[in-house]
Amino acid sequence: MTMLKKTLICILLAGTAHLGTAESLNDALNRSRSGNSNNNRPQVEDLFTGDVKLACEATLCLSTGNRPSECRPAIHRYFSIRHKRMGDTIRARHNFLRLCPASKEQGMPELVNAIANGAGRCDARELNRINRSTYIKRVWVGSRRHGDWQDVKVPYIRNAKPSYCSAYFENGWTQLGTRYVGEEKNGGKWVD
Repeated sequence: MTMLKKTLICILLAGTAHLGTAESLNDALNRSRSGNSNNNRPQVEDLFTGDVKLACEATLCLSTGNRPSECRPAIHRYFSIRHKRMGDTIRARHNFLRLCPASKEQGMPELVNAIANGAGRCDARELNRINRSTYIKRVWVGSRRHGDWQDVKVPYIRNAKPSYCSAYFENGWTQLGTRYVGEEKNGGKWVD
């Protein structure tokens, strides 16, 4: 279980009014690590249903590079939120993620904002698409004796991230594996 998942579960357990007792996050984390829990306490899966549960799961799943099969319903629900304008789509996805009670805890609003702006827009495929560029290279065309220099456009993929991707990758809660490999003007590209 990743640290993010443990922390989110602890926030949910400690911050949920259904539990009726105040406990520290460390106590909840220690219980989740050891596997000991009060049998009369509801399990995380029992606390939330519907979109609230899917929003919490989407927050977990979109914060990591690995997407197990358990993530499919939440990710499908998240990416099914689409509007005509990208800004409206991002706003609606942000509002969906905010349905999770943990989204209001310390550090979580920044994570939710980073996910809403970056998820689906900062994977290797998309970064390779939006970072296409060309540079002019001067090459000799012809034989040794008869020829001429010509300017040729050479395509390459820039090693640049939009600000929303930087926020998504560099958020302390995310564990994403997308990175740039190679040299920028020598076959470099983004990989997951």
